[in-house]
Amino acid sequence: MSDIQTSDIGDSISSILGSNRELDASRRFTVIRVITDLFLNDHGRMTSSERALHEEVWYSAIAEAGVAARREVAERFASNRRPPQKVVRLLMRDEIDVAKNLLLHSPALSNADLMQVAQDMSLEHRLAIAQRGQLSPIVVDVLISHKETCILHAVARNSSAEISAETMRQLVAWSEHDAE
Repeated sequence: MSDIQTSDIGDSISSILGSNRELDASRRFTVIRVITDLFLNDHGRMTSSERALHEEVWYSAIAEAGVAARREVAERFASNRRPPQKVVRLLMRDEIDVAKNLLLHSPALSNADLMQVAQDMSLEHRLAIAQRGQLSPIVVDVLISHKETCILHAVARNSSAEISAETMRQLVAWSEHDAE
């Protein structure tokens, strides 16, 4: 296995999955489900190289999968503490229907991940992040930097958000101009 690069295997899997356009969506969904089940039932038995291979196969399969398959994987990983990071980072930046559960619940997303999504993605992505438990002050600062009323309200209503004194002053100042 050491002579074979995981990216080569991922490319080969992607090629096999994409070889018949009529069947690839069904095949891809089946492969994704099997890989997800294997991962979730592994209980720490995979070596790091097996885990890397697993992640490459997954990434290749999910990168071209339909919304239903991507949403299912995101939902199943939302509560997992050690999901495959490459796959999770792809899914957290997906359309909100796919990304929402990860953004709301995933303990595997770092502050850097959340800040990147809050900075680069849609209002709906920011709203999901604003509603998650245990928001750090640096993530809150990125969220409110867009000055979107619904995000400001969501952060203010989030009892588990850690809000710095300066950010609290900003929220209070903005609230003076907001009837709601």
